[in-house]
Amino acid sequence: MVIERSSNMKCIRGERLSIGNVQAQIVDLIGRAALVIADVSEGRRNTLIEAGVAMGLGTQLRLMARNATPGTPPKEGVHV
Repeated sequence: MVIERSSNMKCIRGERLSIGNVQAQIVDLIGRAALVIADVSEGRRNTLIEAGVAMGLGTQLRLMARNATPGTPPKEGVHV
């Protein structure tokens, strides 16, 4: 991942966790993180939830999104 290489910060993705209560592990990791970077381009529900968890826990959060192609309607149900 580009951010991991350029910042020398460890990047942890939820799909790499598989033992025990994954949701509790994710919340714990978000709470202990120095920074959470959430790519909300695709409107993935889990990413939006994790961004909300970071906000609720007071963890520094940076949202990023790719520019939509002109003329492309927004995905239904996603309002970021």
